Amino acid sequence: MGVSRESWNDAYRNGLFSQELIGALSVLDLPFHCSALDLGCGAGRDAVYLAQVGYDVTGIDLAPEAIEIASQRARERGVKVAWTIGDVLDLPYKDQAFHLVTDRACFHHIPDDDRPNYVREVSRVLKPGGFLILRGSSVPDRSGAACSACEQRGRAYGKYGHSSSEVTLAPTRRFSTALMRDFSAH
Repeated sequence: MGVSRESWNDAYRNGLFSQELIGALSVLDLPFHCSALDLGCGAGRDAVYLAQVGYDVTGIDLAPEAIEIASQRARERGVKVAWTIGDVLDLPYKDQAFHLVTDRACFHHIPDDDRPNYVREVSRVLKPGGFLILRGSSVPDRSGAACSACEQRGRAYGKYGHSSSEVTLAPTRRFSTALMRDFSAH
């Protein structure tokens, strides 16, 4: 990965928040209390939110500091989330384990050469008929490395058999959100 663990630890100590997930969930047809995986969960805000509204949630992040903060946040909110310190390119979960996989700002930090593995891993753990909610920065970071979900879709998912009709984009002020259904079927 191009960003160090210490950089992520610093970011998670300061907290991150996103409302795009709430909007994306409002348009999805997901069963109540379904399983959800938050990739690059960071300090756990999205994972905790999902648990608060009834999802059976697992969060994974590379940064131990992030998982520690996320665990404390979940305890403070009185919700249960299964936390994993790990790599999204080598997910330690069973095949077809999740109805929903969500990614806020993890994918666009993965080098192009590693993106095919990301696609394979997400496809492997997502249940048939499930959804991937991919939220990527539409505002470049200081290095200019971030790209929108539209660009991400074209550069990664388009290469692996996902047509434009399978992807719904919902741009917001700072993020682009890609909703992909039946991602695991491809």
